[in-house]
Amino acid sequence: MRRFAVALGFAAVLLSVPPLAAKNHGVQSPHGRRIYEDGEVFSHVRDQSRRTFVVEVVSGLAPEGNLGMLLGLINQPVRGLEYYAGVGLELTPAQNIPFSVRYLFNIDGYRPFVAAGYSYRILAEVGVRSHNVFFEAGYKWVLHRTHHLTAGI
Repeated sequence: MRRFAVALGFAAVLLSVPPLAAKNHGVQSPHGRRIYEDGEVFSHVRDQSRRTFVVEVVSGLAPEGNLGMLLGLINQPVRGLEYYAGVGLELTPAQNIPFSVRYLFNIDGYRPFVAAGYSYRILAEVGVRSHNVFFEAGYKWVLHRTHHLTAGI
């Protein structure tokens, strides 16, 4: 068990540094020819501004629940339009299955958004199932190219 914990910790350290993990450990051609140049890093391989899918974690008093995870699809032809679907849990206890559409404005670097959605809520303890529509307005901060923080009401 101790070996497994050490191996898992070592793997977590390697994976926490993607350029190191991809470049120096196993990403080579079959005959030993190196794929990357010495100055290249793994992040140069894929243009992150062209991503199509995103994963969003939701917490707090959200329409999705107190804790949720959503898979988002970024609409490439209409920049700023995003579709989300996922699951969420509430403390009541209830499970939510939310679907939403979000439009993100980019006004001179400021990123407010508006959203509308539907949530199917299941309160299994009391046998209640409900349908809910919600509207949201908020703001998105870009912490890093692919790490964003959003807050909404």
